[in-house]
Amino acid sequence: MLRPDPEFSTLYVVEFDQGTIKVGYASRPADRIQGHVYQAAHFRIGVLRHWVSETSTTAFLHEKALINWCAARAKEAHGKEWFTGLTFEEVKAAAIFILANDGLAPAT
Repeated sequence: MLRPDPEFSTLYVVEFDQGTIKVGYASRPADRIQGHVYQAAHFRIGVLRHWVSETSTTAFLHEKALINWCAARAKEAHGKEWFTGLTFEEVKAAAIFILANDGLAPAT
């Protein structure tokens, strides 16, 4: 499996119709999100919406801050990057904040 190029990557947030939020980073976010759509469809789960940051040289570094932020606030964590009990809008806002503040996560 190819790892995203840290030189040119994006953070992304995906909301699934059964309430799960997926966060991650990718150098080809459209392909990555399409992969999530395809895999989820096997379980009759759909994607409601997604958000992708602008291309950045720091997105791969800030993914951990976003994961930690989500893990501290989620009702449940499923694996490293899958969460329930968070809203799409709050996770998107946290990702934007983290990118704008060089990896510093919002307090709330």
